[in-house]
Amino acid sequence: MSDSTAGYTRSHGYRPANDAQPIGWREFIGQVWKERGLMLVVFMVIFAIGASVAMLQKPKYPANSSILVRLGDEYVYQPTVGDAGKGFVPATPEQLMQSEVEILASSTLKERVITKVGIARIDPELGQKYANLDGDDEQDAAERRFLMGEAVHKLNAGLEVEPAASTPVIRMTYSHANPNVAATVLNRLIDEYLAYRREVLQGVTTPLIAAQRQAFEDRLRTAQEDLEAFLSANNIGDFEAERDANADLYAQVLDERYRVQAQRRQIEARREALRNRLEQVSPEVNLFVDDSSREELLQLKIEREDLLARYEPGSSQVQNIEKRINQLERFILSGGAEGQGARRVGVNPVHQTLQTDFLQAEADAVSLQAREQALTSQLARLSSRQLEMQKLATEYQKLSREASVLEANAQAFAEREEQTRAAREIAEKVTDNIRVIERPVTPTRPTDLRIPILLLSLIFAAMTAFVVGALTVLLRQPAIMSRPTSSDGGVGPARGVTPPPPPPPTKVADMPVLAVVPRKQPYL
Repeated sequence: MSDSTAGYTRSHGYRPANDAQPIGWREFIGQVWKERGLMLVVFMVIFAIGASVAMLQKPKYPANSSILVRLGDEYVYQPTVGDAGKGFVPATPEQLMQSEVEILASSTLKERVITKVGIARIDPELGQKYANLDGDDEQDAAERRFLMGEAVHKLNAGLEVEPAASTPVIRMTYSHANPNVAATVLNRLIDEYLAYRREVLQGVTTPLIAAQRQAFEDRLRTAQEDLEAFLSANNIGDFEAERDANADLYAQVLDERYRVQAQRRQIEARREALRNRLEQVSPEVNLFVDDSSREELLQLKIEREDLLARYEPGSSQVQNIEKRINQLERFILSGGAEGQGARRVGVNPVHQTLQTDFLQAEADAVSLQAREQALTSQLARLSSRQLEMQKLATEYQKLSREASVLEANAQAFAEREEQTRAAREIAEKVTDNIRVIERPVTPTRPTDLRIPILLLSLIFAAMTAFVVGALTVLLRQPAIMSRPTSSDGGVGPARGVTPPPPPPPTKVADMPVLAVVPRKQPYL
């Protein structure tokens, strides 16, 4: 290597060992071609392995199906108790699709499908092993679980579940060597999915609600028994009714006592008035008085008329009779004859009536007094009972409130349980938000992977053989540097032209230059 070339190389950080010149790409390809025997061996080995794998592949029949997923009641929030937040949808459409895909991809769902279809139809070899395990011991049970896991793995290997882009559609494909099995498994997968998703999304809360409702009913029964024991111990049938009745009766008796007191005072005042009046009225009265003075005056007048008929008015006989008449008239007019004569005495009816009214008033007063005392006694008992019930009201309200709350909760959970059961029964018959767009049918055209595997094996074997040859050359001569080309496409300068300084060396994979090949004469 010339000094200028060496300086140029050292200025760019490359220093070939022993100052040897690196080879060009043509020399490198030539060196690789010399390793064609090794590359052919590598190619044949890898291609043979790929061809063997391709030959082992059996044609598979893909069964296709698709379902439409829309928002359903199971994604709408329904509170267990009350209406807080009712109708809220916590899931976005993307989350809804992802949850449905996860349900379809669950191992539990696939175990159900395998159980219904049978392991032997999916894989006869696994089915035979599973059928031979008919024991009930723990080892056989563990082996059956292992075989079921293998069957789920094989089912997963042939199943593809993916949501369609920008649409609420899930596409499913299941491939199997038997076209009937492929269609049967995918149909069963859809049926089991429709049932299993209801259990996952709806069936979890129903037993819990029923258990909670039963718990509330048990507690309610205990609370009612405590309340009944409390009422029985205090001789109370209906606390609220008895307390209200006692309060009403107390008000009635109190009002009645006020009226009796007023009546008694009125009767007593009347009795005193009658007593005073009796003292003023005589108990006896003159029934008849025989007064003959008027009859005598009349007789004298008759005699005077008789005398006038026989004598003159101025005669002494007539004058005498006139005097007697005048004297008797003056006596009568002066009241001297009043009350004189024969008498008949009897009971005074006024006094008798007053006395009767007095006795009646006195009897009424005594009666009202006795009634007032009875009402006072009743008020005392009612007041005592009312105070007793007020003392018991705190304990009664505690027991009654507990029973009322438990009864309300039990009723709410019972209603929720019935609603959930009704929704589940309806959902078991109708699935409006999940529609099967395409049911899988028995496929008629298989999918053959042998040709793609052969092509991939060929490409991979060729690339691997070339890489092995190149690595072999690089391990012997790791420095590869580009050489300048002439204007006519040849390597090196043309005749009579001073060659330009060599280009800077390059590195392969950032490896240091360990050796170089001596420069050869350029091809003419």
